[in-house]
Amino acid sequence: MKKTIRIIKVCVLLLLILASITACHQESIINSDNNDNPINNETGTVNSDDSIENNTSQANQNQHEHSYTEKNTSSAYLKSPATCTHSAIYYYSCNCGSKGSESFENGLKTEHKIVIDKAVEATCLSSGLTEGSHCEICSTNLQTQNVVPPKGHTIVIDEAVEATCLSSGLTEGSHCEICSTNLQTQNVVPPKGHTIVIDEAVEATCLSSGLTEGSHCEICSTNLQTQNVVPPKGHTIVIDEAVNATCSTSGLSEGSHCSSCNTTIIVQNTIPATGHNYSPATYTQPATCTKCGETTGGLLQQQPINITKPYLPTTQYGQYRITSCSYNTAWNGDGTYDVTVTFYFTNISSNTITGGVWATLSGIEPGDGTVKTLSPGSSGSCVVKFFNVDAGDYTITIE
Repeated sequence: MKKTIRIIKVCVLLLLILASITACHQESIINSDNNDNPINNETGTVNSDDSIENNTSQANQNQHEHSYTEKNTSSAYLKSPATCTHSAIYYYSCNCGSKGSESFENGLKTEHKIVIDKAVEATCLSSGLTEGSHCEICSTNLQTQNVVPPKGHTIVIDEAVEATCLSSGLTEGSHCEICSTNLQTQNVVPPKGHTIVIDEAVEATCLSSGLTEGSHCEICSTNLQTQNVVPPKGHTIVIDEAVNATCSTSGLSEGSHCSSCNTTIIVQNTIPATGHNYSPATYTQPATCTKCGETTGGLLQQQPINITKPYLPTTQYGQYRITSCSYNTAWNGDGTYDVTVTFYFTNISSNTITGGVWATLSGIEPGDGTVKTLSPGSSGSCVVKFFNVDAGDYTITIE
């Protein structure tokens, strides 16, 4: 019950304070302490339950007098924003929040809003202006436009025009290149009349027409007497016989020409030389052309064959020991050799053996070989043959 009465008293006090705020146009905040006791906004002290009735009776008696001395720069008090001529202007305010009518400046001015005053080009007779600038907001002149004096005429000579046979001419004159003002007038020169030249007759040829005699003006080339056309005579045709091409000499196709003017009527096309068709050179005959029999170059040269023997001082293979080897080569006349390798070996076993030596020539396997039968302690030889071996370097390898 007591708590309800206390809440009612607080509500009454709040209504009275809100009425006071409406009168002075300010916002007041009623705070409460941790015990829910209202705080007096003027004194800042906490009102107890015993003082609520006294505050309630005094609230209507207190009348607030505005004092517009506060410099509050929030947007609520902004009179006008800063420009290039003055800083931002704010209204003075009362500590209660009310806005006065007097104002103050605060902050920096803004930069000028520059507008370029375009240059005015001077003409021949009129002055011009240099480029300048001013502020678009306050019209302050930022860069003065200086006067540029007139340029004066730029004289161009109007060359004289020579009179022709039929057309008038002009004397020399002048004008301004910039403004086209005429500075010296060109006077008219009367025409000269024709200077006659005879155009001699032209005889007709096989293909070209001729002309009768005529005349024209030497100065202007005007035709004064027309030259009539004489038709061409036509060709006198002669046959140019064909020439056969050979292996080394080009030939010609049949053609023709005119015996009167030597003009080619049918062109004799060049037939290229057929070229030699050489058979390959051999070791007995050089390359020979199959069409004309001409030879070129020499015989194929026999290339050497080099063979490296294996190292055999203590070579032992099973029941026998190879003591040495030899070889000979036979030229086949076609660029290849037949190679015969002979191996010498001893039976080191206590048995009679039959066999031979298997060897390769740089990976080439033999085409033939022999087998020997040896009693214990006896020696013999066997042969390994390689056929049609190309020239080059080889090594005997015992397999």
